[in-house]
Amino acid sequence: MRRELTDQLRASREYGAVDFYFPAHDLDGVTLNASFVVSAVTPDARMGAEDTPAVLADLVREGAVPVAIGDTEWARRESIVESEGSQLVESGLRARKVAYTTAIPGDERRWAMVVATVIGDGNPDSDHTHLVVELFDAVMTTWRWHGLDDS
Repeated sequence: MRRELTDQLRASREYGAVDFYFPAHDLDGVTLNASFVVSAVTPDARMGAEDTPAVLADLVREGAVPVAIGDTEWARRESIVESEGSQLVESGLRARKVAYTTAIPGDERRWAMVVATVIGDGNPDSDHTHLVVELFDAVMTTWRWHGLDDS
């Protein structure tokens, strides 16, 4: 299992993943069954700050919701996905997926995506699963960009 997880993490880095968050154990007997992944992507190297509002508007037209976190506008999209299966996760397992996307202030050619995949208690519509999604949303409200002008 450790080897499978390590292989998946290496493969994710090739697609821009920079941070991974996994629960290490139950929290007072409650299983969170969720993972958070932070990725850096460059959708178009020719983009600049002037393109950011249009890209965010496109994401909203495609079903995302605009969210202000700190001084930054994000697009938040939520969906239910089904796992393809691996040694770590069985095939056909339904999960709630929440993705936040924004341009990195000061370098709008680069974008950040923060994605939570929440299995919760196995039912993507249960109160338990929604509470884990709320926990992820609460974590996202603390996001701030620091040190961008310190280059």
